[in-house]
Amino acid sequence: PYSAGHSRRVAALAGRIARRLCLPKEERTAIRRAALVHDLGLVAVPSFALDRPQESLTRLELEQVRLHPYHAERILARVPALAAVVPMVGAHHERMDGGGYYRGLAGPQIPLGARIIAVADRYDELSHEAPGRSALDVDEALSRTGADVPRGLCPDAFRALALELRADGTSATSGAVGRPRVWPAGLTDREVEILRLLTGGLSRRRMADRLVLSEHTVRHHLEHIYAKVGVTTRVGATLFAVEHDLLR
Repeated sequence: PYSAGHSRRVAALAGRIARRLCLPKEERTAIRRAALVHDLGLVAVPSFALDRPQESLTRLELEQVRLHPYHAERILARVPALAAVVPMVGAHHERMDGGGYYRGLAGPQIPLGARIIAVADRYDELSHEAPGRSALDVDEALSRTGADVPRGLCPDAFRALALELRADGTSATSGAVGRPRVWPAGLTDREVEILRLLTGGLSRRRMADRLVLSEHTVRHHLEHIYAKVGVTTRVGATLFAVEHDLLR
């Protein structure tokens, strides 16, 4: 019973995080759909293992729980229309440092959607009752989620979560994300970060690797940057950065 509504909440929160990260609509839709079915593989886990605190499980029971992303992949792979969500569902328990499950992926090997779902999933678990644990209040749940950044959870996705919770008034915590700075031309923190890398001569691929993003996402950010500052070339963007003292 404690899991009722969990997937819907995670899907809604993952969608907000994806929007905060300025991802394209199609990508946001895929992430939201993946979040709705991210725990589907739990149907392969005995209910007695799900009804007990994880720390009380035997090694075999824990392994059964840790295989639920694998089972979800197997189920969803049978539906061609859901092909886009399969990699995200299969990787939503991977960690940035490679210590997750079930494949042991790390950093950019983990799909961005899976990184977003992992943050939303962890926050929702902490902010709602679970076997052997009471629900934490919003700020404590956010703080505990942030404690797993950056080794476990994606820093960008966590920052987006914190900004979303603060924006809708559910969190009073400001220390987790700091006071937002107002940048020229309406640039976001992420866009300024990408602009700085652009002026340093990095290619889109190298920027994606540096920021643990997909190259598609970097390209999307660059399009927004160029539109906001009114330029069409790297040189123009560099001149804008110099004129507005945006270089480190």
